[in-house]
Amino acid sequence: AAIGSFLVTGHAATAPPVWLMATTVGVHLACTAFWFGSLYPLYRSTQLLALKESGALLTRFSMRAVYAVGLIVLSGLVISWTQLQSPANLLSTDYGAGLVRKLVFFVIVLLLAAYNKIVLTPAIERGEASAGARFRRSVSLESFVYVGILGAAMALNTMLAVSIGGT
Repeated sequence: AAIGSFLVTGHAATAPPVWLMATTVGVHLACTAFWFGSLYPLYRSTQLLALKESGALLTRFSMRAVYAVGLIVLSGLVISWTQLQSPANLLSTDYGAGLVRKLVFFVIVLLLAAYNKIVLTPAIERGEASAGARFRRSVSLESFVYVGILGAAMALNTMLAVSIGGT
């Protein structure tokens, strides 16, 4: 329902062609929901499962998450290009400045996710005693930064609504 609400407002409802934007925004939000929604269960897996079992789960998630991240980036590029129309608008418009803020948060989340995948997941698979706690701290930080992405995204939708409404 939450994803559906975004498909009739903001980016999806205001930029032609609407069919493309609604589809692209839907893919963007579904993949983002998959990633963000997976963080807490992955966090809990390091508390409830044996470390090696949790590591195997994290590895399986990582294989799927790579596709989700790719779709997030691709759909984000389509949405950004449609809204900005020119790379110059990235630095010369309020929308562009808001998008840059969102991108900074996104890069931080990507770096944390890479650290989790490259460093912590193998350590958990090897059964290193401190790896689970380090993973949970990293995922907590990732979740916090993700909230920044959500805030930046809401601000972008507000900017679109204001510019369309003329106020």
